[in-house]
Amino acid sequence: RQWKNFLLALMVSQGVPMILMGDEYGHSKSGNNNTWCQDNTLNWFCWDKLEANQGYYTFYKKMIYFRKY
Repeated sequence: RQWKNFLLALMVSQGVPMILMGDEYGHSKSGNNNTWCQDNTLNWFCWDKLEANQGYYTFYKKMIYFRKY
């Protein structure tokens, strides 16, 4: 629920929303904010998590639509 609150605040704010690949399904880098040189699960796009978190992904798409129109 908190992820949805943060996304809502981000999408209704002014300016360009800064989102990362994986945010649409709740991907976490476990607190590591500098994973650019790591070739492991911290940076991989986990397609199975996208399917598992379909409700969050749908909410994300609706928020993008809301901001766009």
